[in-house]
Amino acid sequence: MLIEGAYVGPHRHLKPPKSESFLILEGELALLAFDDSGGVLTTTVLGRKAVPGADIAAGIWHTLVVVSPHAVIFEVKPGPYDPISDKDFAAWAPPEGDPGTAGPCHLRGRGDNRRPPESSRCCLIS
Repeated sequence: MLIEGAYVGPHRHLKPPKSESFLILEGELALLAFDDSGGVLTTTVLGRKAVPGADIAAGIWHTLVVVSPHAVIFEVKPGPYDPISDKDFAAWAPPEGDPGTAGPCHLRGRGDNRRPPESSRCCLIS
């Protein structure tokens, strides 16, 4: 469960490459995908009346922002799980736990919200 204002640092799953899937069981989240410089490629609201989940290909920079008071998600990645190499955090974003990440507005101004390219590797679950 994530609560509004929680910060999940932008990250990717690269070594080893792993895809990731989310299903939103309760509440709403915004899924943001980034380019290698931190520019926002896509922003998609997941949950409730919106898209119920998403698949993210290995190597895609992404984060989740809670847009309801709380959200419950089911997250799946191929195993085995290794906490040391599970996430490659983005150098262009503040680390988790940084005081500047408190509150729901920490990602404002991160990009131009342009439409995803045809080769986008985020697949929404409808």
